[in-house]
Amino acid sequence: MQSGSRYVYSVGLFRSYKDVLSNLNKVKRQGFRSAIITAYNEGQPISVSNARKMEADVKTVFLVKVYPANGSSIPVDLLNEIKALTPTDLIKSVEDGSVVFKIGPLDDKALADSILNAMKKAGEANASIETTQVR
Repeated sequence: MQSGSRYVYSVGLFRSYKDVLSNLNKVKRQGFRSAIITAYNEGQPISVSNARKMEADVKTVFLVKVYPANGSSIPVDLLNEIKALTPTDLIKSVEDGSVVFKIGPLDDKALADSILNAMKKAGEANASIETTQVR
């Protein structure tokens, strides 16, 4: 993009300040010494300091996803075991034509691992942990 008599190049989409700095240094080493960081929120430019404040407010949460071995339900004894581990929500939905149960959101990775291990121990091999970022 041309801005007046200068050309402006954008490089990458980064989710953390640490990643931005790492890549900014790479760009500068490649000869673009005047490279700067620009931050955006919902398509609008914001200051880098505001972006860093927003990044500090982001936390990681976990969902345990289970595609039941029988195709439609999780055994009652396993559901009771999950309820004993956490009072969180259990969501039943359909993804790509398959029934999937989502347990969470969970703030604790160790708890998500415990639930996943219980699933696999009970024969629910098609289970995984999904992470997401929330504010």
